[in-house]
Amino acid sequence: MTDEFDALTRSLAHRVTEIDTPDVLRLASLVGRLEQEAARRTLQAVIRPRLRMLRPDRPLTPQRLFCLPFEHLLVNHRSPARFGTPEVPRPAMARLWPLIADPVTCAFHRIELDPASARLCQIRSDPDLIPDTHWSACTRAVRDGLPRLAGDHPDDDDAARSGAIIVECLTLHHPILRLAAEHRDASPGSRCTLEELFLDLFGEHNRSDPAGSERLCRLATPLVGGPAGVVRVLGCGIELGGRDRAAESARRVIDTLVRDLADALRACGRDPRLFDWFARRELDQLLALHGLMWQLARGSGDRWLSGQADLFARALSHFVVGAVLPRLAEAIAARLDAVVAADAGRIATAEQAALERLFGVYDSLDAGAIGPEIDAQARSDRAGFAAALGAALDRHAAAGGLGDRLTAAGGLFKLFELVAGPEAAFHRLVGAAG
Repeated sequence: MTDEFDALTRSLAHRVTEIDTPDVLRLASLVGRLEQEAARRTLQAVIRPRLRMLRPDRPLTPQRLFCLPFEHLLVNHRSPARFGTPEVPRPAMARLWPLIADPVTCAFHRIELDPASARLCQIRSDPDLIPDTHWSACTRAVRDGLPRLAGDHPDDDDAARSGAIIVECLTLHHPILRLAAEHRDASPGSRCTLEELFLDLFGEHNRSDPAGSERLCRLATPLVGGPAGVVRVLGCGIELGGRDRAAESARRVIDTLVRDLADALRACGRDPRLFDWFARRELDQLLALHGLMWQLARGSGDRWLSGQADLFARALSHFVVGAVLPRLAEAIAARLDAVVAADAGRIATAEQAALERLFGVYDSLDAGAIGPEIDAQARSDRAGFAAALGAALDRHAAAGGLGDRLTAAGGLFKLFELVAGPEAAFHRLVGAAG
């Protein structure tokens, strides 16, 4: 691709949100007809976020209909760590599709809809338009195609794993499509409607297929707000102290989810590549889940849920103290030397907020729950970080009284107070001013 094309792509990326809706749709149609695959994919990636906002009335095709029950699990590339949520990478789907296209297309043409006028949004709004026989035929096609896929690509774990997830989604197409329709229409104030539907579907499946209800929780995790959404619904909506089938399934779902997350946290702490991805993508969600579990445990008085909250909090605290804090402290300390006095008052607002959340996790447990080695490491890291911040404060000290010093080094001082404590911050401030 040429420099001119790169400049065009950058310009389009900056202006795509300003283009009128009819022009965006015409542009999408034009891009889709480009012969050069690399250019087509690049430009489609630029306009795709805008198309998602518009949700254009796309024609119904065999492949689009087939992907409907698991479209919320489609990703461009498999994540380096999967935190309780299954994924279907598009490259794996592309390898599977040629093996199942003929039977799925035949099933599609047996549906009593006019493919020329039918639109994907119709099915999203009313999933009952597609009969169960169609999804059964799709399920058989995937099951028949998986052995051939294994023979053609014996080392393709992604495709085999994706095929199994697709079969589960097709089997549970009805509740998943109902949840997906509610999720698309939900506004911030109507989240309870989505969660009530999820709880109703969970209980409905428990009466006939408890294992199916547990699979539904795993497959629908992105539709109900991630792991925190699943725990909130099951923890609040079901009496966990009860002995009925739904309560037992809820316990198994939460137990599996918490243990999967704990295992993922341990893996991330050992692998720098996973850590970088995790810290960027998942930390805020898991910090929110940590607070939610303690809130549910205190509110319900359920001893089992308290134990699950404690298990998750210990794993999260080990990860925060053993992996996140040292790297975050190192990154901030490395930047301090480059900070000039004029910027010292504005430094590290984002880092301060992150540290407040992380220390909140650590401080919620006593040293006995965390373990002596992790606790000693945390104290050592905290002391070293405080020393680096203190040295930076000294370098950027302002002449004059206390007010001048606070104004000049406000951001640094707030970080120092957070790490070293109010008393140490006060003594440094007063001592240096004197």
